[in-house]
Amino acid sequence: MASTFTVCYSPSEDMSLTNRVYVNPCNFDNEFIEICGIPYRVSACHSVPKNFIALNAIQRRAVNCRAGDQVEALYMERDFLSADVLVFSLETLKPARRTLRINNASLQALFEDEYQDCVFTKGQGHFFVYGDITILATCMTDGSRIVTDNTVFQFISDNDIDLV
Repeated sequence: MASTFTVCYSPSEDMSLTNRVYVNPCNFDNEFIEICGIPYRVSACHSVPKNFIALNAIQRRAVNCRAGDQVEALYMERDFLSADVLVFSLETLKPARRTLRINNASLQALFEDEYQDCVFTKGQGHFFVYGDITILATCMTDGSRIVTDNTVFQFISDNDIDLV
């Protein structure tokens, strides 16, 4: 059964970087929720008002809404294919003054730590901070896949990011 939520901002900058959405504990029903066909990992947070859902800027853009808008969301069971490999296209959100060199191994470790049990869908974007640069990562892998302990992340970039 679908639920209607009012969209609000993520409760903190750190929470906005998790690729999760947040609801009040009174509204928490399951660990996954779908909004406009995009599945997200959902967590309960006392800072989010009852009947609100906290989305970061990339999530709001993906579901074409603003803070204060109403969205329909459907809680889902954990019924996703495991991701053997997830490919992400990387781009800086603000033009860098220099080419940003990123070590593939450290980026792999970051994604393993931060996105365990998160679901990614082709075309779904999320952002993260690497050093002092905010980077948009867009999933290029077909389907909706859940991150497991065995997921390997691959990264591509054709702009001001040099992967080493």
